Amino acid sequence: MGDSRTNPEIAQLEAEMKLLKWHKLANETALQAALLSTKQIKQHDKLLKAQSIEQERLDMVDRKKKIADEEYAKPLPVCFRDLFPLICLFHLARLFSIEKPHEKSSFAILVSISAFLLRWI
Repeated sequence: MGDSRTNPEIAQLEAEMKLLKWHKLANETALQAALLSTKQIKQHDKLLKAQSIEQERLDMVDRKKKIADEEYAKPLPVCFRDLFPLICLFHLARLFSIEKPHEKSSFAILVSISAFLLRWI
């Protein structure tokens, strides 16, 4: 049994094979280009996400600083009743440290007066 195909049929089949090989090569090239493009898009998205996270962090720092500045700018409500024991303690400590710095009894008096005054707070 011999080959029943003629030269024109073989030539047509060879031309179709060349065309199929060319399409295969074109498809492989397009696939490689698509993979490269996808990789670049993912890298770009990752960079944008990192920048977004950093910007959110900086915004949060700015908000916290603004709130802290606003709170520090407000006057602090202070009542003399709250300050009186502390003022007394300060002056007593100063008085005892100037007049009798080495006496243990003066320190004991300071401690007992301090305990009394601290009950006010």
